[in-house]
Amino acid sequence: MRTHVRLHMLFLDSNCITAKGSEGLSECLKNKQDLRVFNIDNNNIGPMGAINLATQLTTNYGLSKLYCDSNNIGEDGAEAISECMEMMDSLKKICFENNAIKDRGVIALAKALEENDTLLSLYLENNQITQVGAKEIG
Repeated sequence: MRTHVRLHMLFLDSNCITAKGSEGLSECLKNKQDLRVFNIDNNNIGPMGAINLATQLTTNYGLSKLYCDSNNIGEDGAEAISECMEMMDSLKKICFENNAIKDRGVIALAKALEENDTLLSLYLENNQITQVGAKEIG
């Protein structure tokens, strides 16, 4: 993938990437302007993996769909992704289902939504959001 500059979709769901693998993957994603869809569902990347990916996703201005379900990214991971969301004006859909995200992570996402007016869909099912987080995101 390092030399394949025209890659539009990358589906890596249901593998064993983990946080360690996300380090190398994030380096490969650097400046992949043609990447439109990235699916890393069900890889147990954890908070550190989400942080690794977020640092490189900010350099990808063409990404429109991010699938990151079932990775246990938690609040730290949600906060890292929310920071890069503010800079990604092509992003239309994010899936964060089943990620152990609590209110702090949802509040960070809600703040990012104030800066990102292009996001159309945000999936947060099966997390640990209480009425506090629901009120902020709603």
